[in-house]
Amino acid sequence: MRVDCSRLSDAELVSSLKSLVAAQRENLVLVLRHLAELDRRDIGPKAGFASLFVYCVKELRYSEGETARRIHAARAAAKHRVVYGLLRSGRLSLSAVSLLAPHLTPENHRDLLRRAMGLSTREVQAMLAELAFAPAGRDSIRYVGSAPRPAAPCAAAAGPMPASMAAGATGPSPAEPLPGGAAEFPHLEITRAPGEPTASGQVPFCPAQPEAGAACRRVRFSFTADEELLRRFERAKELLRHKHPGASQEEVFGEALDSLLEKIDLERRARRCARRQAAIGARKKAKAVGMAGSDKVAEAAGGAKASGETKAAGAAESARVAETVETAVATGTADATGTADATGTAEPVCRRARRIPEAVRREVWERDRGSCAFRGPDGTRCGERGGLEYDHVVPWAMGGRSDEAGNVRLLCRRHNALEARRLLGEAVVDAALRRRGASLRQGVAQGSGRSPPA
Repeated sequence: MRVDCSRLSDAELVSSLKSLVAAQRENLVLVLRHLAELDRRDIGPKAGFASLFVYCVKELRYSEGETARRIHAARAAAKHRVVYGLLRSGRLSLSAVSLLAPHLTPENHRDLLRRAMGLSTREVQAMLAELAFAPAGRDSIRYVGSAPRPAAPCAAAAGPMPASMAAGATGPSPAEPLPGGAAEFPHLEITRAPGEPTASGQVPFCPAQPEAGAACRRVRFSFTADEELLRRFERAKELLRHKHPGASQEEVFGEALDSLLEKIDLERRARRCARRQAAIGARKKAKAVGMAGSDKVAEAAGGAKASGETKAAGAAESARVAETVETAVATGTADATGTADATGTAEPVCRRARRIPEAVRREVWERDRGSCAFRGPDGTRCGERGGLEYDHVVPWAMGGRSDEAGNVRLLCRRHNALEARRLLGEAVVDAALRRRGASLRQGVAQGSGRSPPA
């Protein structure tokens, strides 16, 4: 219904506004109840989204900040039902509940909620700081401007940017939150430059590849760490002094991340394997070309004779092995998947192993483009690139093979667990998790010399 507010009297305008605010709070409580139930049923991941956070951003069109606050409040209210009434009455704001959510327990929630009633966001932050709940600092990744750049493209693979570029950085530019961080990591604030597509789940250092002479955007990282990290940083700075005499923080952390990615990034590993195979192929080709001249005459003289003898010997050997296999199977000394040697002993050709071969892993990684391949009922692809696991389409426990790329796919941890429960059943998965937990507790107890808890 469209209302012309200019025609309302002062009293009518105030009354109408209060009614709308009350309705908005009631609707907020309903939204939080729905989000809590969606979270309980895992509807977001079932629909093909990496998490409830991504579902709210992409499907419900909430901003990242709105999504984070509502998810925090929904989960807190699901555990402490009194939160619904406080939000409905306006005694607590959504932002206040979002700040309090990580610290609420069955023992302290009533006291904390009572203290926070009627306080502003800053006052709630101050209250948490006084109670030693607030973290020492808030991690953040924020675009701060652009720096003049030389002809080299700005890409993460190109290595860290020279520290001299930082001097040309402009002042802070407007930014809006990035997806993926606020909900899963409430202490992390991530922002992106204007114009970037939201809800992509990626935080590239420099998303675009500008041409020579263009400006390269700069990013400010901020976090709080302990003194042990400082000692490791100083040691790394000393070791990098020959390569980076100035050794800025950017260069040190860039080298550290490159070293880490060289060890765990499957995309880099695939590129290394491809280069290695190409080099081996080139060496073999060069060797074959070098030997071709010396062997040409000998091959021409005895090639036909040797070929005939080899073919005859191969045919005789094949007939002998086939006869031996038939005898072994007939007498029960070989199974359907085995072969037999000359003595009639069965020798398996390939045993079904659970471990996925490296070649299959590389093929699956390239096929799924290094992201979760799960699709929802409407075809929505998850595409999550973090926490990936190799999953058997037909579970190994149900006879699925590990050496066939068609039976292996990449899934994020959430969708891998979801598929396991769908295929194997809740009881089987829960029992496996209990056994694993008991095994871990047993290992910890043995390491500490104490008996495991009952």
